[in-house]
Amino acid sequence: MTQMIAGIPVPDSRLAREVTEMVRDTASPLLFHHSSRVYYFGALAGRHRGLRFDLELL
Repeated sequence: MTQMIAGIPVPDSRLAREVTEMVRDTASPLLFHHSSRVYYFGALAGRHRGLRFDLELL
């Protein structure tokens, strides 16, 4: 089952998991959480505008 936050699926591919781990290991928690919020905000804004986009590339 895909994890969802605010109706936005959390990418769960091998690449997404590896990148998430790398960022958690090398960036501050502040930067990691900021980046996560930007992802969800961008996805929600895109959906609101009716845009089609690849969540993994976002």
